[in-house]
Amino acid sequence: MPSEQLSDDELLGILDAEVDDAVGYYDSDIAHEQEEALKYYFGRPFGDEIEGRSQVVSRDVAETVDWLMPDLMRIFIQGDDAVQYEPVTRADEQYAKQATLYANYVFYSDNPGQQILHDFAFDGLVQKLGVVRVDWEEPVFGERETYTGLSVMQVQALSQEPTVEIIEGDQEPEEDMQSYPDGFSYSVTIRKRPETGRIRVSAIPPEEFLVARQSIDVDTSRYCAHRSRKTVSELVEMYPDRKDDIEGLPTEDADDTLDTREYERFRDEAYQTRYGPNLRNTATREVIFLDEYVRVDFDGDGIAELRNVKRAGDVIFENEEVSYNAFAAWCPIRVAHKLYGLSLADQTMDIQRIKSVLFRAALDSTYLSVNPRTYVNDGQVNLDDLLNVKPGGVVRVKGNPSEHTMPMVINNQSSEALAMLEYTDQEREGRTGITRNAQGLDPDSLNKTATGIQLMQNAASARKELIARQLAMGVETLFRKILKTLVAHQDAPRSVKLGQEWVDVDPRSWNADMRVVVHVGLGSGSREAQLSYLNVIKQTQEQILLTLGQQNPICGLPEYFNTLSRMVEAAGFRSPEAFFTDPAQPENAQKQPQPQPDPKMIEVQQKGQIAEAQMQMDMQKAQGEAMLKQQTAQAEMQMKAQAMQAEFLMKQWQMAAEYGLKERQMQIEAQLSAYGIEVDANVKAIGAVANAGAKAQAAKINSDVKFGGSVG
Repeated sequence: MPSEQLSDDELLGILDAEVDDAVGYYDSDIAHEQEEALKYYFGRPFGDEIEGRSQVVSRDVAETVDWLMPDLMRIFIQGDDAVQYEPVTRADEQYAKQATLYANYVFYSDNPGQQILHDFAFDGLVQKLGVVRVDWEEPVFGERETYTGLSVMQVQALSQEPTVEIIEGDQEPEEDMQSYPDGFSYSVTIRKRPETGRIRVSAIPPEEFLVARQSIDVDTSRYCAHRSRKTVSELVEMYPDRKDDIEGLPTEDADDTLDTREYERFRDEAYQTRYGPNLRNTATREVIFLDEYVRVDFDGDGIAELRNVKRAGDVIFENEEVSYNAFAAWCPIRVAHKLYGLSLADQTMDIQRIKSVLFRAALDSTYLSVNPRTYVNDGQVNLDDLLNVKPGGVVRVKGNPSEHTMPMVINNQSSEALAMLEYTDQEREGRTGITRNAQGLDPDSLNKTATGIQLMQNAASARKELIARQLAMGVETLFRKILKTLVAHQDAPRSVKLGQEWVDVDPRSWNADMRVVVHVGLGSGSREAQLSYLNVIKQTQEQILLTLGQQNPICGLPEYFNTLSRMVEAAGFRSPEAFFTDPAQPENAQKQPQPQPDPKMIEVQQKGQIAEAQMQMDMQKAQGEAMLKQQTAQAEMQMKAQAMQAEFLMKQWQMAAEYGLKERQMQIEAQLSAYGIEVDANVKAIGAVANAGAKAQAAKINSDVKFGGSVG
């Protein structure tokens, strides 16, 4: 049977119990270990120092972390596409590239991405766990702006802008009716806001992050929360309809909220609690604000859902079901099946303690050997003179000085301590992978073989790359939640410059489950090594392009452009498009040079063209001869027909002559004249003339055919 929905009091009871039991709360073991790590990083005294003895503190934790940080940062900030989205369906192909560019723009331009990454990495290396959160902020109005000398049409145009709010205005009479048709000029005060909201990414201090015990990761954890301070003014701005409840919230007692991790971080700034009596009745009074994600069956359906609850004390401001939490976390040295693993501080704190003791012993031994203590005969030596170590000073003694004073001989044992220091350095390098050979030029490197140094550097790089991959998994989670938040909340297109062009980005059609990939392979080596590897790849690609041409199945212009881009990034520049044009862009496709033809192919093509032309000539000749024969045959048939017609007409003329039919003779003569035949009295002469005319016409037809004339 389904149970009833939880009441607010029941929900608050569950949440308070989770807070008290959470890892990261100020009285947990993890909190004390994080506090100790900060002390070691800052080189704080151990508390067992002796007056008059060396109190030096080795800085191994700080050195190890500070040497590794540049390599980690370079991986993620040297290029614009260190983090990429890959499609999981065919429909994602057209959006993956744009989503990659836009998410990187959101992180590095809308937010201080480099600073966030630094704090994210630093917290993990020093305090076991680095945590960031991703939030969506609805568009808010900016600062007030005042415009003067506006016409009524300009004011109307401003009032119709959806991103503009007019707060107040004033008018003044004007005589220039052309500029001010209604006879007034206006001054207005406005506020502007963006058309859509923005993603806000922030690094969370370790003392502000709470998570359920025995959690494996933040995504599957039963409970995680951000426990921060907010002023009454900030809360009223966030929830104006709850002003009375907010002003009635009690100020947390300083003893209950003082976190020693925060104290250690600000200790050099004379840290004091911020809960003084002068803040208790003002808008700047601070209260503890909890933004919590808890898995609980709130609606009583028997299934625990993930809910986001925002509250201060017993006042709940928001309580809604969500599909994911806002956090991403990483640990540099992962322990299987555990969210909190080990930090580099954990690996080096005991080394720092040992080295500090050895340093102190070596310095004390050296100091005592240079300034030894002295045996004195009590009452025979002026002790004030003896304690004055001023060069040339006088020590007053009674009697023979050699009988009353004698230096205490102390053997200098600093060499033994220094040898132990060398051993502890090797131990630290073996644990962390941060070696002197990897950091720079070792004074003894000239006495070591190049192969040996390379092997040590490769081993160190492998350890650093493993840590980099752990950070990469945290960055993957971060960018996965950036994508989910964009798809879920950005409800309007936004015009931004991605690369070299302006694009209207609308994430609503993207797949929120696209795969996130972080490239960390090149980040562990030096820039010189990266450029060397890339140069080899570049030369190989150039040989392929020259040998096989651009249209080959191995390497084309897009792959060659990618290599050039990586070389630009390895050189320390962020925008390869400033140096090379991407051939994959549609607007650049027409700029690509046409492939140069092969000379052998040209020769073959020319021979083929010649053969084809010869065939066409032979065909035209054959067609001409066939046409000539056909036309000749037609001409002969026409001449025979004309001759037969002429002969028939001649016989009719003769018959008409025999019978004296002169009119008929004249008609026949007119018909014969159409054939170019004139009738003579001699019938034989007429026949000869007709034959001659037929032969002349045949000769003319023959001539027309041979010289391209038309045959009628």
